Amino acid sequence: MSMLEDNMNVALKGVDYAKDSVEHTVAKGVSVALKGVTAAAGVLAAVRHFSADDGLAWFGLARRRSPLQSVALVGAGVIAGVGIGAGLGLLFAPRPGAETRRALRQQSEKIQGDAKNLLAQASTEVKAVGETVQQNVQQFAEKARDAVKPPTTATTERKLNN
Repeated sequence: MSMLEDNMNVALKGVDYAKDSVEHTVAKGVSVALKGVTAAAGVLAAVRHFSADDGLAWFGLARRRSPLQSVALVGAGVIAGVGIGAGLGLLFAPRPGAETRRALRQQSEKIQGDAKNLLAQASTEVKAVGETVQQNVQQFAEKARDAVKPPTTATTERKLNN
């Protein structure tokens, strides 16, 4: 019976792991969305501080800048690209957030159902194996008892005469 309980505990841990994985995936999606919004806000702030000299500098028409200013400008461009990419990713996502969460929930419920079915099947198989083992042990015990039975007097006399 402890083997059955062990199998059931393993299956329940699998269901809990699947549930935790789905929750983690949803939390990660929300975190990515918030990072995208933050990046987009940063891009807007950087764009507000660009001047006409910045635009002309991209074409080589403005006065020279210090290397630090050039690095800052490139960094702002990278941040802008990341923000725009995150924003476009959210705009062109294949499904809205509610639909994605619904799909994740349905998948989680499907995994739980599959785990319960697997647990029921394993339980049935373990019971069948247990019954077979019990029958084999009983047969072995009967054979062992027969082998250990005290000899009858006729058997003892035959052995003595030989």
